[in-house]
Amino acid sequence: MEEAISADFSANFRWQLNIAESPILTLSDLKNSDVVEEHLTMLTARFDSFTRAHAASIVAKRVGYAAALLIYARLKHGLKVDPSECVLMTPEEITSAPDWMPIYSFKLESMDTQQTSADRIIKKLYAETVIPIIETLVDAKGISRAALLENVFVYVKWVLLTKLQDDQLFQQLIAAPSCDFGCGKRHPFAYYECASGASRRTCCLRYQTLEDQRTCKTCPLNKRGL
Repeated sequence: MEEAISADFSANFRWQLNIAESPILTLSDLKNSDVVEEHLTMLTARFDSFTRAHAASIVAKRVGYAAALLIYARLKHGLKVDPSECVLMTPEEITSAPDWMPIYSFKLESMDTQQTSADRIIKKLYAETVIPIIETLVDAKGISRAALLENVFVYVKWVLLTKLQDDQLFQQLIAAPSCDFGCGKRHPFAYYECASGASRRTCCLRYQTLEDQRTCKTCPLNKRGL
């Protein structure tokens, strides 16, 4: 069973069972402002970020992918993964923009059934992990809390609706009060899902990547002719 799960993660996600290279950090580490500052410095240098805001956006995308992977692990394979123990590793050889996503790793353990999937996503994943990380990133000038939250949202929506096809759970998360997620008035799901069409509400600053310098197809800047 573990081999089949490992094969699924390895084939469909940026995941390895064991990683020992450096630099390694956990999602829990990213709650620490000093660690975030060091990580932003590394990203700015390695991925030709114009600004710290662009680097902060990359971190939020990394967190979003991790959140999606943890949701998939629980719903698809019934795994109990503490979000704080999810490991991120940036291989030393990564230099180009297309490879900015790190490799992830966590233990394959059976599921704890004490919480429903919705409650665990809301309280354990968001309130205890994602939102505290976002709060350490908002001080980066030039990018808003809304943009950082949307960077996470796009990955979580992708895994729920595309990979898992669980619209019922997605609607449960939309209906939950924003305060339960550890947020203020800005709901981490409902605010973005209310946007018209498939367009984002915020810009992730992709155009500030020196090797690319293009906006995403769904970027709101495209509507403004920028």
